[in-house]
Amino acid sequence: MFWNKKEKPSGPVCDWLLAHKEEVLAGTANLEGTPVNDATELHQFHFVVSFLVVTFTGWSGFDLPRPANRNLQLTKWVLTGVSLLLGPWGFPFGPFMTAYAVFVNLRGGRKRTAASLLQEMEWGWEAPADASISGHRRKIVEVAPAAAIEIVRRRTEGAFRPDVAVRIMPTKYADNEVKISFDYPVSDGRDWVDSSADLLLLIDKQDEPLLAGCRVEFADGKFAAKR
Repeated sequence: MFWNKKEKPSGPVCDWLLAHKEEVLAGTANLEGTPVNDATELHQFHFVVSFLVVTFTGWSGFDLPRPANRNLQLTKWVLTGVSLLLGPWGFPFGPFMTAYAVFVNLRGGRKRTAASLLQEMEWGWEAPADASISGHRRKIVEVAPAAAIEIVRRRTEGAFRPDVAVRIMPTKYADNEVKISFDYPVSDGRDWVDSSADLLLLIDKQDEPLLAGCRVEFADGKFAAKR
């Protein structure tokens, strides 16, 4: 048998990310001389320990390569060495899990962006590993005051967090009607991230031709994107 120890991201660097969230998302954060933004990659490394028929696997905490930790080289090689020495001896999973741990570690470990880690820690849902905001910014639409007021009303009524993103999607109905929903405030590359009226907006890149240059308005109980 084998045990896989997987926990919610935690540790000193994850705590630091939460404490400096606004600076990280604004791209102004600095950890011991190393700039950090939402697209900055953090790493964790795998290890395996076996005893007879039991194989235990786990991961180091996420950390940021920087001079203070020797760019994580010590962590990588220590956990790789531990896995090679203590991992193969469990039957039948030990050799296979050890080979996997060595393979992952030599490739730089498991990588997640700061935005991805923040989403999982704050929202409790795992984001794509490459999720970010700054990497997918584009100005697509404007949100009219009446539409913004209605969006905020729905956000409050639905008990959504203030920093939730607003997804704008065209529909097949007449009068350029669009659908409004709420989503996690990061993109894995499939969406453009926009902002208007103090709202963070998500627009599927496939919908850009239909929405680019539009103004989202609200009237008669409906949202519409008008040029």
